[in-house]
Order: sequence, then C-alpha cells, then structure tokens
Amino acid sequence: MKNLNNVELREGDILHCMSNGWLAKLIKFFTRSKINHTALVLNIYGKLFIVDSQIKGTNPRPLIEWAKKYNYTYEISRPKNFSIGHKKLAISAFGHTPYDFASLIFQAWYQITGKWIGKTYEEAKKRMYCSEFVAYVFQMHKWWKMSPAKLYEETRNNINFENL
Repeated sequence: MKNLNNVELREGDILHCMSNGWLAKLIKFFTRSKINHTALVLNIYGKLFIVDSQIKGTNPRPLIEWAKKYNYTYEISRPKNFSIGHKKLAISAFGHTPYDFASLIFQAWYQITGKWIGKTYEEAKKRMYCSEFVAYVFQMHKWWKMSPAKLYEETRNNINFENL
C-alpha cells in the first residue's frame, strides 16, 4: 500500500498526522505544531493495520479503513530497528486501553507551565492518548509526557529513525 507520497508503508512506521477538526486545532494551538495525531503501522497476518489511540481506545484498524475514515495527511518516521519487542508492547494495549482524555488537559497544562501533573510509569499505561501510546511502544524517555509535536521532533532528530 502506498501513501500520498508514494512511500510504501512498513511495519513500525510512525505516522505524524495532520487534520483540521476542532480537537486537532486545539492540539496544534497548545503544542504550536502542525502535528495533531500519531499512529503506528503494524503487519498483522500479512496485512497492514494502523494502531492508534482514538476516542474508543487503542485499537488496530485496517490501513484502508483508517485512511478513509480519518483522511489525515501525514509525514513518516521509520525506525531503523523495529523489533518483536516493540510489536509485543503495541499489541499489549489492544482493546483494553481506553483513551486518556484527562492527559489531554494535563498535556495542555504541561505546554503552558512546563510542569507535568498527570500520571507516570505504570499508572500511565492504563489509559493513553495517541503519542503516549507510540512513545510507549518505543520506550522513549518519559513517554507519558509525549505530545504529537514532541514525538515528531524526537523522531525527526533521532539517528535511529529515517524520515520519509
């Protein structure tokens, strides 16, 4: 499957998404970024799925269905070493990790004050928003604080990722 830029998506690709809904505009405003959502590409039984945290939680969705439903534009960061360990962490969140609405508020507070008042470590794994989930899969430093904009910046400036 090719995206709009004719880049073949691969397992482990991180999609840094842009859209223009009201929540997207709020996220972009508070993070001062063009990026408002983050998703992960996984190969499940030979088919590409997008895994992300949306209102109904963290779940996989067939790539074509996801693309039609959300119609995001996106940029891609490709990890140089996506492992079975990363995939297991992603799968471990399927179907039982609700969306973390509270941390959207904590994230806005963090952007304004620089102080994190939300959950950390084990407590943060119980509920996740999109970029928290992807940062968790890659075990990034303080993944529970990761906004879509910060994740974009981290992967764009990291030698362990290619930028497409």
